[in-house]
Amino acid sequence: MSDHVESDAHAEDAQSCHVHIVPVKVLVGVFLALVFLTIVTVEAAKYDTGSLDVIVSMAIATAKASLVVFIFMHLWYDKPLNRITFFFSICFAAFFLCMILLDSHAYDNYVRGFQEDNAPVEAQAPAAPAPAAPAGEQAAPAAAPEAAEKKAAPEAKAEKAPEAESKPAPEKPAADKK
Repeated sequence: MSDHVESDAHAEDAQSCHVHIVPVKVLVGVFLALVFLTIVTVEAAKYDTGSLDVIVSMAIATAKASLVVFIFMHLWYDKPLNRITFFFSICFAAFFLCMILLDSHAYDNYVRGFQEDNAPVEAQAPAAPAPAAPAGEQAAPAAAPEAAEKKAAPEAKAEKAPEAESKPAPEKPAADKK
């Protein structure tokens, strides 16, 4: 047989793995917190907070990510150096995001001009049919509808009749025609 004796000496080894079992209550609590924060995210998207939109969204997302990393990935139970590294990496990312946001307003006029140049053209209402030309005049060619409208517009204003004359006369019932 071997002279090797089983002991806890291997627990001190850097290669060994310490398994921490998280209680079910904690896991359910974190799940409920994540569901709550998801609802807060959806509700926050409905309100316009102006320039705070990005800050609010990132704060909620950071809280959710931190819960996942600390509890589900067991960072809370790991060495303190790993927690400090995570904290400073979040601060580092936030710093760079703030630097980007500080510079983003420098391009507002450029973006506004680009949006105006590429604005969709609204569909124009179809033009009213041109009035029928009198028998002596020839109708305007179909190739130039704008010219016909410009020509007909002053004539239509001058020939506008009162309301009573523009209504057609009522027809007599069929029984009266006999």
